[in-house]
Amino acid sequence: MTFRNLTVGLWGIILAWAPALAQDPQVDLESVDALLGGDEVAGEEPTAVAPAEGGTIAAPPPAEEAPPAPEPEPTPAPEPSDLDRAYAAYSGCTSSAGASLTEQGEALEVVGVRALAACGEERAAYVNAFYFAQLPAPEGVEERELRLRAERLVSQTDTFLIATVTEAATAARNPAPAEPAPEAGAPSE
Repeated sequence: MTFRNLTVGLWGIILAWAPALAQDPQVDLESVDALLGGDEVAGEEPTAVAPAEGGTIAAPPPAEEAPPAPEPEPTPAPEPSDLDRAYAAYSGCTSSAGASLTEQGEALEVVGVRALAACGEERAAYVNAFYFAQLPAPEGVEERELRLRAERLVSQTDTFLIATVTEAATAARNPAPAEPAPEAGAPSE
């Protein structure tokens, strides 16, 4: 008997929702949960509650709107490290020196090396920034070894910057050929 009551109750819910489903094929699961669980559906107008025997009909009080939440303040960008600043200065110096040497007609093979030579102060600052980035030194590592590590890492950067400056100089001297415009009477492919 209980199973029959449950089935009849479910059919009643399904039949009650049939007109709404005919209009909107998407099922609003929150509304179904609210209907079955007795919770109030968000965004809906208050509805009248059926009176208990001998009682009066009362609507629930309207819900007050919550004040809008303040927008979170954006977090400031992290401050660049000394190593980042030193690299930016060194890289910028080599780029501008390479551009200047290219305009003067310097040979492409030596533009990168001469650009590095023109930026000795920035390179020294970059080596020092690498050195200080490794401090405090791990136990058992001497200062001389830290300096050698910094020099080795900077020499790898030197190789990269030479290649970058030479590539930029080559591109500046030998611009990519523009594609020829199709002739007016030529058939298109």
